[in-house]
Amino acid sequence: MRPALLLLLLPLALALPPHGAAGADDAARSYDCEPLRPFFCRNIHIACAGRTRIPTSPFRVSVAGDLATVDFEGPEPSVRARVGGNGDLVIRLESGRAWIRIQPDGRYSHRIYWGGGTAMSQGTCEATPSP
Repeated sequence: MRPALLLLLLPLALALPPHGAAGADDAARSYDCEPLRPFFCRNIHIACAGRTRIPTSPFRVSVAGDLATVDFEGPEPSVRARVGGNGDLVIRLESGRAWIRIQPDGRYSHRIYWGGGTAMSQGTCEATPSP
């Protein structure tokens, strides 16, 4: 394929949701998620690097099409989110740059941005019947 044609088709290909990914259909679905640790870490790509004082809490993600609501247990308010992904369910919270990525096997990672930098948590999610 010629490079010029590839550049013309790339935006179209990126706009189409992959089969089975978030936003691929309008079916409502929910996930109950439980963190592995009671606190966020400064980084978590291999192990918890730099424990923070920011507590984690269980949360529920309710997805309908490309929109989601995240309901945290505890003092955090419920937030609206946009859904995307490329096999994983990627939820970008509208209240800032924070995101949650749920992998097909149920593992999740959650990144937040705060005055002291960034922090991450990990845990597992289970699909639940939609409300």
